[in-house]
Amino acid sequence: MDILFNGFFDSCSLPTVIIAITVSIAVLIFNLLTKDKAPKLVKAFTPFVLAFVSYVIYDMITIKAVLIREDALYYAFICASISTIFYAGIIKIKRGEKLPVSASVLLIESLLTDLIEKDNLQQTASEIHEIIVNGKNQPNLTEKISAIIIKATNGLDEKQAEFASVIIIQAVESLNSQKTK
Repeated sequence: MDILFNGFFDSCSLPTVIIAITVSIAVLIFNLLTKDKAPKLVKAFTPFVLAFVSYVIYDMITIKAVLIREDALYYAFICASISTIFYAGIIKIKRGEKLPVSASVLLIESLLTDLIEKDNLQQTASEIHEIIVNGKNQPNLTEKISAIIIKATNGLDEKQAEFASVIIIQAVESLNSQKTK
């Protein structure tokens, strides 16, 4: 059972949602200003990274801490995932495309959207989602997903694919674990 905003915000804090929406809007403006000037990997992960960093900074300010708490990292992944989902949803609606039933698949699509050809994107995202959901504790999960990403892209090296796969795995797992809390 995956979510697409069905009861999800009952378990998220208001600041998380506000940060996610603000970052999504900021990234839309960033993409309008940069058009095709930014590298594909930067464009793909901008909403995720910006929301992650914003939430960590928010947490450090609100609890007046110098160190980053483990809880803050967990919720930063959730905030980053929500921001990426909002951003991807806005882009798909703007283009007149159909939204997937699964928020996790939409998250994966968004993170890979500038890296994989549009024709293969949905199939690749669904395949990666199935591997993550069915193989949570497998030791070679990162390598499997990296191989799928390398196969689906042109010109992405092994290190970049591994980076993308680690981010995708953590984002989907944090999003799915949030649904059960």
